[in-house]
Amino acid sequence: MRRRPLSQRPRGMSVIEILIAYTVLLVAVLALLGSLPMAAQQHSSGVTANQALYYAEQKMDELIRNDTKISTSGEFQDLPLNDNTMVRTWKGEIGNDTAVETITVKVTWLTEHGQREVVLRSYVHI
Repeated sequence: MRRRPLSQRPRGMSVIEILIAYTVLLVAVLALLGSLPMAAQQHSSGVTANQALYYAEQKMDELIRNDTKISTSGEFQDLPLNDNTMVRTWKGEIGNDTAVETITVKVTWLTEHGQREVVLRSYVHI
């Protein structure tokens, strides 16, 4: 049996080639779909951390703007969301250099993996 020249052979893909291509495509799509829940969880966690950072910055700005010496007053606490999802604490400390006060603002919240926190520190000349 003689072979036909390439120009006269039938063109196109066989059924086997099409099935293999669809299988590869299906595996790729399933891998992408499997990563979506984790991506959504990471996004949610990032949004919460961003919100906590905002509340910490807000309190730090307020303390510095009011120019109050808080190092002699102890530690304070409030709930920036008016519920128990986040707790914000702040305090001031005088170090070895009595002309500098360290102000620390911390926001903590609970996740399914445990407690998370954002801490800001600022050094203020008093």
